[in-house]
Amino acid sequence: MEMQEWLNRVSTTSPDASGDGRASAEPVKDELLAMLNDAEQFVADSFVDSPELLPIRVNKSIAARMLQCEAYALEDHDGESWPQLRGSLLDVFIAMASGGHVPGHNSDPRDAQSSELEEVRSDLSDALVARGNFRDVERLAELHDDQLVDLVELGLQAAGVAVNPAWSPRTEVSQLAIIGGGALELTGRMDLVLGGPGTDSPAVCVEVKSGTAIGAHRAELHFYSLLWALRCGEEPNAMALWYPGSQVVPVEVPGAAMAAAHQVIDVVERLVAVFAGDEPRRRGGPQCSWCPLAVDCDMARIHLERGDDEI
Repeated sequence: MEMQEWLNRVSTTSPDASGDGRASAEPVKDELLAMLNDAEQFVADSFVDSPELLPIRVNKSIAARMLQCEAYALEDHDGESWPQLRGSLLDVFIAMASGGHVPGHNSDPRDAQSSELEEVRSDLSDALVARGNFRDVERLAELHDDQLVDLVELGLQAAGVAVNPAWSPRTEVSQLAIIGGGALELTGRMDLVLGGPGTDSPAVCVEVKSGTAIGAHRAELHFYSLLWALRCGEEPNAMALWYPGSQVVPVEVPGAAMAAAHQVIDVVERLVAVFAGDEPRRRGGPQCSWCPLAVDCDMARIHLERGDDEI
């Protein structure tokens, strides 16, 4: 299914519980806060002798990575691979496009001259600097031309929807939920938000991905449903994972925020246990392909020999 086709379906169908169409928004904030307040109190009690370690901040990455593999989640990710960098740059590309500037739109990326590719690189670099993301500026400078062409092709696929004013698109929408007394914070930055309060369109949250669909991506979108519900009082009307140039994967809305709240509680409990001395639990998964721990990890070796990364 193409993105525009899915958006048309969301805007024209009656609210229902299926992932393909639009769900009716149900008030869930009070129930979510009751659960999360207990988790925040648990964190505060656990660190009563080490208040300098607070607050514990959970974002979509740590929540999803803890689900994938605790050892991977807690490892230093400064040296992340090209797939991660490509995803980060795609987010920047879409944000620029929604502001009216589409890098590389004047020619076919496969036929672009080196000077045109360098202009795209310069545009993206300036945008990263404006965001204070200096690490990715350095990594962008090291990209080969074929990697930059790959990125531009994905970006151009996304730009047509990202700049559609009918949906009042907002990119990189930051969210912060301070739970209870403040020992626990949930943070996130939504890739693409369409419609919602203050518009004439249903609320739609889209997580944009640049690679292969994997199960952990759903957990990331569930986390955003939780942040949205804590802010707006109810879950969004529709959610999807969007792989520009490939597919749109609708994600069922009802229950997503509650599932994410349970996941956050599990993550918090495990983080506290690891801080107290427990060994991080290891699980094989797609992250094994780029995890720096994989070379000495039996779980990674088994997974890479078998290979099973489909969503």
